[in-house]
Amino acid sequence: MIKVKKGHILSFAISLLLLIVLFSRVDFSEVFSILANANPLYIILGALCSFSVLGLRLIRWRVFLDAYKLKINRFDSASSYLASQFLANLTPARIGEASRAYFLKRRYKTSFFYMIPAVLIERFIDTAVLLLISLVFFAFFSFFVSTELKLMLFIVSFLLLALLIIILNKRLAGWSSKQFFRLFSFISLVRKVRPELEKKMESFYKGLVTLKSMKTFQIFVLTCLCYVFEGAILYLAALSLSGPYLPYTFAVGFMSLAWIGGALSTLPGGIGSMDTILFALLLLIGFAAPLAISITILYRFISFVLAVSFCSIFFLREAR
Repeated sequence: MIKVKKGHILSFAISLLLLIVLFSRVDFSEVFSILANANPLYIILGALCSFSVLGLRLIRWRVFLDAYKLKINRFDSASSYLASQFLANLTPARIGEASRAYFLKRRYKTSFFYMIPAVLIERFIDTAVLLLISLVFFAFFSFFVSTELKLMLFIVSFLLLALLIIILNKRLAGWSSKQFFRLFSFISLVRKVRPELEKKMESFYKGLVTLKSMKTFQIFVLTCLCYVFEGAILYLAALSLSGPYLPYTFAVGFMSLAWIGGALSTLPGGIGSMDTILFALLLLIGFAAPLAISITILYRFISFVLAVSFCSIFFLREAR
């Protein structure tokens, strides 16, 4: 049974508050009218793009698993991944991503910490590609660049790189953990968990060494393709509502900025934060508020609601 923590409740409350503030700015009757006249053909194409993203992510995850050389059948690897995506979108900071390692551990008796490096590196590559897309977008459309935004992206990139260097370097991570235990050695619980944690770290770095054989370029290409399709979903959502034309380049750029904002907010599925950012960006280039919120709702329905609903089927299988 899943335990609901206070932190989760707070995250959902913040998400709900952001959505209330967002929706308070528009006339609902006008939004419903716009959505009711959406072109179903573009919505279907958007849904196909959404499931294509899931398919590409499954292929990418399989590339990670192939590096481990574990005898895991394709259906179980897909099921564990999709189930984890359901949890990831309902937990703060997507901590549910780690559940796929737990699901595989339960079925195949693998070590949870041995599998975690694949999840960690996958998340880092996702973030790196989103930052790269955002920087390329800024390079071509400089009017979006502000000093504050440049500074934010620089800080985020620097912190991510520093964190990755510490985590991936066994010696540096070992030194950091020793300093931590030395600093908090006066706490009995810290002293108690130290031997077990050090054992888990050994398993983690064993898994990390195994991943050196992974096909990095293939993973990078698959990740880029995921966001090419994500941008297409936003593009098709805008196209289906017959509003002002939203260039595909803007759709990809806006999508990347919304995803980064959603990740930084740590809210479940970026609910509220992603929507607010996307809505603001559409307003910035001249979309009327009712149409901007309609595009945001349709994009989130196709990209988020449909995908999460589909993934819930596999969560029920894995949670048995």
